[in-house]
Amino acid sequence: RLGKSIIEIDEHIPFNIPESWDWTTLDFVSYSVGNRANQVQSKEILKEGCYPVVSQGMSLVDGYVNDDAKVIKDLPVILFGDHTRNVKYIDFPFVIGADGTKLHKAIGVYPQYLFLWMLHAANALRDRGYARHYSLLRKSYIPLPPYKEQIRIVKKYDTVLASIMSR
Repeated sequence: RLGKSIIEIDEHIPFNIPESWDWTTLDFVSYSVGNRANQVQSKEILKEGCYPVVSQGMSLVDGYVNDDAKVIKDLPVILFGDHTRNVKYIDFPFVIGADGTKLHKAIGVYPQYLFLWMLHAANALRDRGYARHYSLLRKSYIPLPPYKEQIRIVKKYDTVLASIMSR
């Protein structure tokens, strides 16, 4: 049985959800954070500094800068690499290190749940090489449980991950 929806869904929903859940999209549960004014060019990145630089690459931190005016402080945010499909949960003040980073601040949804969904969705997207992937992510449906269930899911994920990592 399909859950109700806070968006207009079509016949392409990926799977059935419990009745207490909703279908939604990224635009309904987050807003964009940061812009070009928060970015630095690679030549500006230092080995040491006050603020970490985060981009869409594999590393969490690419280097540092000292420019307080560029710092993103509306935290936590979830970064999606438009070219790389890398996803990062960022809960510390930082500066954007490159184009192609899409930053989202969760609203009405548990931030870590949105992060886990984005990890899954990014992995499920058709790989377009270095082409942009964000437009595909924005069209993806999010199965949205009640808030307490979101927290329970994240805690279970963390427990299972810790168990796997301790082996």
